[in-house]
Amino acid sequence: MDHKNTTLRLGNVVTDEAGIFYKVCAIFEDRIEGEYVGSANKTRTLKQWEPVVLTAAKLVAAGFKRGGATLSDCFYRIAIGGSTLAINPDNGVLWIFNPTGAHSFNSPVAMEYLHQVQNYYLALTGKELPI
Repeated sequence: MDHKNTTLRLGNVVTDEAGIFYKVCAIFEDRIEGEYVGSANKTRTLKQWEPVVLTAAKLVAAGFKRGGATLSDCFYRIAIGGSTLAINPDNGVLWIFNPTGAHSFNSPVAMEYLHQVQNYYLALTGKELPI
């Protein structure tokens, strides 16, 4: 099991060697089971898979919006409760801003892959990030 598997969980999105997206539905030591994104009940065993690299387009597809009144255009934001989660897809820097703008939090870990953002969002909200 390599580093990519250590942060992978059920519900994360990955791609196969052809670039087809799958939602992880089972994790094993040497493979994962993936359900085609958008097609329930169509699964495939993946021994070769890649995490989805974090890009601006992937963040927009997940409901993030570019910039904002107090954010540079390099950040993409989404509301989490009364706060804002903001990510720069170019370097993976993640910030959480509270409503007053004070007491911001910067993640010590840069986000490289979409599934890391999915996991972070789930931990903060208790809900899945819509993909």
